[in-house]
Parts: sequence; structure tokens; C-alpha cells
Amino acid sequence: MSTSKKNLATLVLRTLVTMGIAASTACASPPRSPSSLDGRVFAVEGRNLPPGRPAMIELSFAGGLLDSSACREQGLPPIAYTVREDGTFYAERRTTDTLDRFTGRVTGADIEGLYTSEHAGATTMRIPFKGRAR
Repeated sequence: MSTSKKNLATLVLRTLVTMGIAASTACASPPRSPSSLDGRVFAVEGRNLPPGRPAMIELSFAGGLLDSSACREQGLPPIAYTVREDGTFYAERRTTDTLDRFTGRVTGADIEGLYTSEHAGATTMRIPFKGRAR
């Protein structure tokens, strides 16, 4: 192959590679930060609640933390959470004898999930919840 054809082939290859990189960068979804739900507040209703627990609570996301009004009333601090690009989130708090876990998904203004609390020597509490943004 002549030098001019080699140079042209190299130029075409470089152009295609550059265009491919630019196209993949432009089309890629921006990564969602772990705190992408920050600033969102949801009014949620729980089912299968223990007696004396409020059916309607507030879940709020701020500073990378999930705060439940029901947990706050019991003096429990907010829990660090992670969220995936599809809106699924996960938060977990461990103490010496308890494991509290929130899992769920936010789709637009809707939230749905499950709160579980496992206490040593007690039945695991499972509370499905569903709600909407305030």
C-alpha cells in the first residue's frame, strides 16, 4: 500500500475511533450520585404494622441519609443510603442486637419498598410501604 493510502487509512481509523468515543460519551447516562434522592420527601403508608405504630410516616432523603419520622420519634438517627440509576435504594443500620433495613424504589413521584427490623430473640418485623412525594 502506498504511503498516501496508509496515511488515509490511519486518518479514517483515528476519526472513527474519535467519533465512537464522542458518541458513547454523549449517549451515556450521567452517573447517579449516591445522594441523588437528596431533597426528596415522601409520605408513605405502611402495612402489617405493630400496634401503636403510625400507619402514615415521612421518609426524607438529605445529605446521603434516609430519615424515617417513625425512627426519629424513637430517637434513632438517619441511615446512610445508596441508590442505583433505576431508582432502587438501600439503607441499613446495625447495632449490637438489631438490624434495620430499608429497600425500595423511587419512580417519579412514587416510592415503594420494604422496611425490615431484626431484633435478637424476636420475630423479624416486615413492613411494606408505598407513598408519594410531598
